[in-house]
Amino acid sequence: MSGKMTLYLVDGHAIAFRSYYAFIRQPLVNSKGEETSAVFGFLNTVVSLIDAAKPDYLAVVFDTAAKTFRHEQFKAYKANRVEMPESLALQLPRIYEALDAMNVPQYSMDGYEADDLIATLSRRLQGEVDVKVISSDKDLLQLINDNIHVIRPGKTNVVETEVDADSLVELMGLRPDQIVDYLSLVGDSSDNIPGVRGVGQKTALKLLKEHGSLDELYANLDSVESPTVRGKLENGRGSAYLSRELITLDDDVPISAALDDMARGDIRTEAFREFLKNEEFGRLLKQVFREGPPAAEAENETGETGETAAADSGRGGDPGQSGYQLVDTPDRLQTLAKRLRGAGEFAVDVETSSLDPMRAVLAGISIAMEPGVAYYIPVESVIGDTGLGLVPAEKVPGLPLDVVREHLGPVFAAKTPGKIGQNIKYDAIVLERAGLPLGDLTFDTMIASYCLDPARRSHGLDALASDVMGHEMIPFASLFEARTREKDIRKVPVDRVCEYACEDADYTLRLKHAFTPMLEASQVRSLFYDVEMPLESVLMRMETTGVRVDTAFLAGLSRGYAERVGGIEEQIYRLVGERFNINSTQQLRRVLFDKLGLAPARKTKTGYSTDVDVLTALADEHDVPRLLLEFRQLVKLKNTYVDAIPKLVHPETGRVHTSYNQAVASTGRLSSSDP
Repeated sequence: MSGKMTLYLVDGHAIAFRSYYAFIRQPLVNSKGEETSAVFGFLNTVVSLIDAAKPDYLAVVFDTAAKTFRHEQFKAYKANRVEMPESLALQLPRIYEALDAMNVPQYSMDGYEADDLIATLSRRLQGEVDVKVISSDKDLLQLINDNIHVIRPGKTNVVETEVDADSLVELMGLRPDQIVDYLSLVGDSSDNIPGVRGVGQKTALKLLKEHGSLDELYANLDSVESPTVRGKLENGRGSAYLSRELITLDDDVPISAALDDMARGDIRTEAFREFLKNEEFGRLLKQVFREGPPAAEAENETGETGETAAADSGRGGDPGQSGYQLVDTPDRLQTLAKRLRGAGEFAVDVETSSLDPMRAVLAGISIAMEPGVAYYIPVESVIGDTGLGLVPAEKVPGLPLDVVREHLGPVFAAKTPGKIGQNIKYDAIVLERAGLPLGDLTFDTMIASYCLDPARRSHGLDALASDVMGHEMIPFASLFEARTREKDIRKVPVDRVCEYACEDADYTLRLKHAFTPMLEASQVRSLFYDVEMPLESVLMRMETTGVRVDTAFLAGLSRGYAERVGGIEEQIYRLVGERFNINSTQQLRRVLFDKLGLAPARKTKTGYSTDVDVLTALADEHDVPRLLLEFRQLVKLKNTYVDAIPKLVHPETGRVHTSYNQAVASTGRLSSSDP
């Protein structure tokens, strides 16, 4: 294109539909239960476009609900199109509102489609500016010339695929002036445009390559070699030309729109800031305004101000105010406990020294009773080996555990209020070991996500906050310096931990509010409330009880296996006639296939395979492969189980404590880890 200024025209409905269906498996829902997938995806596209392309002029063009001139030409036009989903239709007014707040002009006109308006504006203004059309609609490809390009949004980059005349030939094998004729032949099922019955994409491309245009094709119909294709074209002549009328865009719509009206202004308005906060689009809020909202805005009920409030939380505050707050005195803890007793439910999350709940030291507790309001209680502990003095003891400041037990113990142990958590089984085990048992586990957001969509890529809090709420959580790794090897959260400044921990509790509560209406409307409601949640308490008890291990028996078994392994090794060396490294694949290949002359069964990138299938196939031909299979089986049993399990015995209980996973296997079965 030339060096002129640029006008970006966004096909509004195309982007809204694309955004809506991008989240169709798991829609985004805010804490008020409103679906926000289309709004979030649409705004993300527009904001990303502005960030990446920095257009000089920008406008969004929409369809209207009114019928167009094409319906008058062809009564069946778009007759097969599925009605817009109600949940998408309800989001369109919020998209219009957001664009108004961003000072981005919008255009639509009854009787015409958005494509016609885009064609009119593009052709009318191409002498003044270079025009770039943002749409995945193939009809708009007919507009492409030296001054007009079409950008087809990608999954990760809104401007990653820009189509000009040359790239259109590479992409479709067509020139821009052939797009209308091509679609006239193949039709368009989404708009119920008939095309020529029986002529597909390959045939249409071949015909246009040979004849250049629809008119030339029909003027030289006798030259079409295939009698079958020639007959289809003859029978479909009227349909082809009707289709061409329907597909050709009207570039002379009587729309009043001046280029100056489309000059891009600053989208960072207070109205747009408030819109993003109300919709709970935390990541977009940060992206647009390059910062979290100021602490003065912490009063808003959506809680998007949490991170800024947390920055001030080190100074303390009375529980009951908005934002993220540090509860670091007995008086504040007492006030918080009083509020908890009057709450219907609260989300709880613990910070610890380890991922193993049976060995973790409690570092702090975060609590949220309403969206955007959360509290962090740091708990006093000691880092270091105080018994042997090998590691200097380091006292971590916080409230003494007995003070925390005194104030929070009774409300935690009571059946009400209900306790909400993300993988709350972990939190419950840690708290119980600290003398703070949770009386009633009422809602686990991880399990809720699993019940609603077992195939989801991740049921972790960070992924759920991003996918469901459109919010990017503070990464755990960001709390530490890049080269820190031992990531103990107790070594992080308490203000930073407060921000991180409160966000976890806050968004766990928000997810509970989002998942509840989904569960109520689904067929898995009973599965979640009547099976999975009660089961979680049972699994918690199984984990804390553990499994008794006879370590003396396993020690004897290990010695016996070691003797048998050694004996098999000697047998193999005698049969081969030399000693070699049995665990070396390269040496084993030489022995099996070169020295013993056995036939290799399968070759890999690095050489002939010596895996279990190959050895099993060779076991009938020679004793060495058979002995190798027995050797490998015994070594695996010894190393993986007999020697490993005793090392997992808990020093306090004398038992092995595994973790039972409810939300891992998409088939619904339980799995366990460690071990």
